[in-house]
Amino acid sequence: MTETIIKEVATKFLLSEEEVVTEGLKAFLHRQLQTYESERQHIFAKHGVHNFDDLDAYVAAHPNQETNLLPDLQRADYLTKQVNDVRKLLAELNGDD
Repeated sequence: MTETIIKEVATKFLLSEEEVVTEGLKAFLHRQLQTYESERQHIFAKHGVHNFDDLDAYVAAHPNQETNLLPDLQRADYLTKQVNDVRKLLAELNGDD
């Protein structure tokens, strides 16, 4: 079924099937990037910082709150890795190796 839809879209928009798949992947990755970035920025704003390094410094400066801050730091670290991975994939799809 998916192959049929890809062929139909390719025909309708005068694209190759590969272009349809590539554009679909780009759209998916952009949505994922936006989701990861949004959650990451929410964590940063929650602690009044602008990036992961600032959050790390904030946690280090508040050792008495480390237990409460650690989950946000770990989540932000994970999200930062995901953001970097998605950006790398997008660069590969765009031929920006």
